[in-house]
Amino acid sequence: MTAGNLTLLNAEYFPLTTGVCLEDYRPGLSRAAGLGARQATTHVQIEDAAAQRDAFKAFSDLCAEYGLLLALEFTSTAKIKSLKDALHLIETAGEGNAVLTLDLLHAARTGVTVEQIAAIDGSLLGTVQICDGPAHMAPDQLRVESLTNRLPPGSGDLPLVAMLRSVPKGTPIEVEVPQHPAMKSNVSAHERIRQAIRGAKSVLERSLISPIGEGFAPS
Repeated sequence: MTAGNLTLLNAEYFPLTTGVCLEDYRPGLSRAAGLGARQATTHVQIEDAAAQRDAFKAFSDLCAEYGLLLALEFTSTAKIKSLKDALHLIETAGEGNAVLTLDLLHAARTGVTVEQIAAIDGSLLGTVQICDGPAHMAPDQLRVESLTNRLPPGSGDLPLVAMLRSVPKGTPIEVEVPQHPAMKSNVSAHERIRQAIRGAKSVLERSLISPIGEGFAPS
């Protein structure tokens, strides 16, 4: 990382599940902190609202011990499925040490509007993750798409430019484009990275966000 002039922004992910033992996450958090990470991302998979709050509060406190922010990402397949619920949990249980990871794929798939993105308090927005995809996806394919089959930014139908124009200036941008079908077709890692970065630069330029330097983090 030092040789490549790289820094670590986001360590992921540390899911909060029923019965989770947070002590098991100490080695990963320690490693992330040692590499200079800014935040650790979680998905909440706990059904009960009170248990969600308790686990989130405890994990926020644990992350703070390592100098890390706790970043909550909502998804259509987690128990925290909406932007509204994610912000509510951050504000009520985050202990002042929690932020939002806004994945624009999940935002699009859960119906988040440009106006809702613009209304997010910039101090609560840790990072924005970008990729692309078709305008619509069958509900039973959302998890598969998210984990294994995203498109490079600019090569699909998601309203990335409009969404990014609503993001507060200075918010770090991550590029998250897992492509298992391309891997199985022997598309090289170099080519997949090239396509992802080229697409991200194009989208960011059209959004009037500089893709060069601080704030642009392929992941």
